[in-house]
Amino acid sequence: MTVPAAEFYRGPHDGLVLDIDEIKRYCHLVRMRSEDQDRLFAMMPTLVEWNHIIRGNLDKDGPFDMLYPYELERRDDGAAFLFRRHDEFAEAVESA
Repeated sequence: MTVPAAEFYRGPHDGLVLDIDEIKRYCHLVRMRSEDQDRLFAMMPTLVEWNHIIRGNLDKDGPFDMLYPYELERRDDGAAFLFRRHDEFAEAVESA
């Protein structure tokens, strides 16, 4: 049985593919609920910090100088995380 995976699109983590267990283990996840929808973001650090997380030298919850928001999008063929600009993420926070 194949473990479901999601690919990250755009931004510094473009092309990164993680399975569900890796996402839970390595990514700082932020769930936002508004009246009409639930949204899930993976807050990704810089690539240097990401490499430290994967090696076990840094906690997935930081602290980090900068985070890149990637929003989960469910598709017919699986799931993907799409890079969102900081203003798009701020708008999601305000509507939650």
